[in-house]
Amino acid sequence: MIREESNLVVADNTGAKIAKCFRVLGQRKEFAHIGDVIRVSIREATPTGAVKKGQVCTAVIIRTAHPIRRSDGSTVRFDQNACVIVDAKFNPIGTRVFGPVARELRDSVCAKVVSKAGTASVEGVNLRTHAVRRSQENPNGGFVKAEAPIRLCKLMPYDPEAKKGVRISRVKEGDKFVRKAKKTGRVF
Repeated sequence: MIREESNLVVADNTGAKIAKCFRVLGQRKEFAHIGDVIRVSIREATPTGAVKKGQVCTAVIIRTAHPIRRSDGSTVRFDQNACVIVDAKFNPIGTRVFGPVARELRDSVCAKVVSKAGTASVEGVNLRTHAVRRSQENPNGGFVKAEAPIRLCKLMPYDPEAKKGVRISRVKEGDKFVRKAKKTGRVF
């Protein structure tokens, strides 16, 4: 839970290091959780970054030290509070997001932050088993299999012509570069 005057680590490459929340956006909200939009003032920044010290920005919370309760009964918490600086259309200003990003962020206002994180969840791949407490949905508790995130560098684009994952190369066509499958030559 983030409230006014909370300090957060900035987890992107905009140049900001530490930000202080001074407003939680939303109707009469006192606390902000993962995926909520806040207004921050940059407290520490690198001199060559896109964001300067003292600048007022909009940010999205991606990690909180307060535990998050998931629908399957598990809880997740991180070691620090972190945010990502976004623009007015909720697109991240930085090109990368450092550290883990909570799965709950996929359903929030700015799902584009998740794509910059460098991980993806693929259905049926990288399944992990974890214990689940008893709840109304699962009265007996037990073990549940769920997809864990996998790094994007470990994934290959799927080509329907080859019916499998293919390696790609960047080829210059005209005045711009395109991604092309090495085996079939299909442009992605």
